[in-house]
Amino acid sequence: MASLETVSSTGEISPRFDKLLKDVSSVLSQDELKHVVSSIKNNFKGKAVCYSKNIQEFEGHNQEKIQAFKEIRLREVKTKDELTGRDRDLEKVMTKLTTGSSSVVNLYGTSGVGKTTLAIETLSKWPGRKFKADLRGINEMEDVHFHVLNALTESERTVVTYEANPVIGQIRQLKRDSHSDILLLLDNVDQFVDGDGEKAKFFTFLQRLPWSKD
Repeated sequence: MASLETVSSTGEISPRFDKLLKDVSSVLSQDELKHVVSSIKNNFKGKAVCYSKNIQEFEGHNQEKIQAFKEIRLREVKTKDELTGRDRDLEKVMTKLTTGSSSVVNLYGTSGVGKTTLAIETLSKWPGRKFKADLRGINEMEDVHFHVLNALTESERTVVTYEANPVIGQIRQLKRDSHSDILLLLDNVDQFVDGDGEKAKFFTFLQRLPWSKD
């Protein structure tokens, strides 16, 4: 029966298995690599030969995970590159959020300058509870209420409501349950900031949100 050895009699790793290991290791953190090594040791228990069928199964079962890891690492590298030289901007945003007189900070600028990247990095650095609602393609305030409330609701169950009051009530409840300030990121709100229509309602909604300390 033909087989593809992972390690030959001379101790050399087969090219195919070597490539697979490199593909995996290039997208894993140190902790993840330790877990992979531990899993290989447990599964193969020192065996030097792995048949091609086993390698194909390994690739097939883990392809989605490998791809997901690659995408995550690429996003992390991209975010890091985009934020290079913008540490001062991040520091300013964090300072405004923690010590500023206003509870709302608006990041504005032309498309592609990195507003969302800076906002997401701010969210990742926030020490307390944090939530994110993407309002891309949303133009009605009823839909804003719906998406924000469900972003604030830590449940797999979708809450169907289109009123502002439940959103305000949920924020108050989160504040009572939290020992630190809460951060809510509203992404892609250009249609409310730059346009007319629902603009006044959107700003009224922001003013009604109970972010200030009681």
